[in-house]
Amino acid sequence: MSEAQWAEAKFQREHGDPAKAAAFYREVLAADPNHLNAAIGLCRALFYLEDWPAAWEAFDVRFRLMSGPPAATRKRADGEVEKFPAWRSGPPPRRLLVLDEQGLGDTIQFSRFLTRLVEQGVAVQFVTHTRLHRLLAPALPQVKLLSREIPGQARGVDAWCALIDLPRLLNLTAKDFAPRIPYLLVEPDRVQMWRKRLCVPDKLNVGISWQGNPKMPADKKRSAPLAALAPLASVQGVNLISLQMGHGSGELQKMPFADKVTVPPADFDRSSQSFLDTAALMTSLDLVISVDTAVVHLAGALGRPVLIALHSPEPDWRWFARPTDSPWYPSARLYRQKMPGEWDEVFLRMAHDIAKAVPKLLAQGHMLSAAE
Repeated sequence: MSEAQWAEAKFQREHGDPAKAAAFYREVLAADPNHLNAAIGLCRALFYLEDWPAAWEAFDVRFRLMSGPPAATRKRADGEVEKFPAWRSGPPPRRLLVLDEQGLGDTIQFSRFLTRLVEQGVAVQFVTHTRLHRLLAPALPQVKLLSREIPGQARGVDAWCALIDLPRLLNLTAKDFAPRIPYLLVEPDRVQMWRKRLCVPDKLNVGISWQGNPKMPADKKRSAPLAALAPLASVQGVNLISLQMGHGSGELQKMPFADKVTVPPADFDRSSQSFLDTAALMTSLDLVISVDTAVVHLAGALGRPVLIALHSPEPDWRWFARPTDSPWYPSARLYRQKMPGEWDEVFLRMAHDIAKAVPKLLAQGHMLSAAE
């Protein structure tokens, strides 16, 4: 296959006809089933087409980009270690071990499907980041949460599966992605505390986040320079609050608009549990603005209005080809780069849209919706 054919397939996948791109990738894979780039391209094309059964099946390619699929083992009575059988198709087993496999945002996004298993009578044990347990536990009272940092905790399990395989295993399509929003619960006392400490009653309270985990391969493209968010600070009637934790948070001190952004105190989300304070604060905010990080998944899971800034070309697969909406989060609105690497225009567009809505929203005293 020529370089021109690959370039044409990529263009069709992103901007033209994903079905043509999918046909090209299938042709390559027919000749070479192990062709990684063709498998990745086909997976993306199928998601853009929203061909759900085929897309979820093709998404197994992710394990080839990692160190391999997660695995679950157990010790037999004779002391030998063996693998748990994997649930790959058919009805769910009566007792299921679910393993998360990627970052915190992925876990927040796909944890919603554990409830579907419980409703089918499945006894679920979920191995995930210990730092997310307190955030997830109130929403998953019938799911036993196990720490991924402590092996060998699972007992009485018939089979296992990967968390992000649940949409395929449960035969889900876009109409099933957001059946219950919000699906995470927040401590009321914590909400009241941060509302009083950080929110301004007579302004539109907007949380901002601009930087993801720099260890992630795609972070260089998905994270925005803080300077690009300057137009948001010029919108009248808005109280900006930083949701940036850890890496990138120190940049604010260098910005000319630093005095227009409220920074949470040192004790904000500094416990061993992630996002408890951020979730409580988000519940009080009118709007969240962020690049593609765990922050947007938390906001969406809480049903908070969220504007998501996406890089171009090829943002993460989960945003599909829809111009502005997301089936994952009805409260989200997507703002895609018009030119690769051009963040200034994205945040100017956001600031313009917010500025138009502020007077009406303040007069009516209601939250900003994704449609406004």
